[in-house]
Amino acid sequence: MTPKTTVKTNKLKSKPVATTKKTVAKKSVKCSKTYTNMFQAYNAFWKRGFTDWKGTSSRSEFWLATLFNCILILVPIFLILFFWAIGVRESGIITFFMVILCLVALYGVAILVPTLSMGIRRFHDFGQPAWLFLILFVSSFVLSVAELDFISNVISTITFVLCSLPTKLLDNPYHKYSK
Repeated sequence: MTPKTTVKTNKLKSKPVATTKKTVAKKSVKCSKTYTNMFQAYNAFWKRGFTDWKGTSSRSEFWLATLFNCILILVPIFLILFFWAIGVRESGIITFFMVILCLVALYGVAILVPTLSMGIRRFHDFGQPAWLFLILFVSSFVLSVAELDFISNVISTITFVLCSLPTKLLDNPYHKYSK
């Protein structure tokens, strides 16, 4: 902060009045780490997924890790559906398809904890508490199991949109630099 002295004339008394004006130097505010490489974001997804529950995650980390997970889950499923659609139904191929589907299901279970962690960090990044994410996530899962898929999909979409909100820099208790 550097004080600047300016001289103003008072219109009523026509005497010069000295005032000091403080200019506030802008702090360089460091956000959550932004990623431009999908592999780096995916690596951070696994490294931070089990240990970092109180930090924040940037939108780029969320989007790139989610995109990579979708690719890893959807590509094998689409390949299986493609081969099934063109009529490949030999017993050895069907067994191979079942093994691939089991691996995809195991991968889905394996990413559950890192996904919860990243969602909580993402909610922290735009200033919301972790319990809000947990309520939305658990209610979506419970409604899906109860076969209320429409309501579950609406809640999942709301959660996904909330995870897409921009970083809240001011008055955010979850960022170290806003305290």
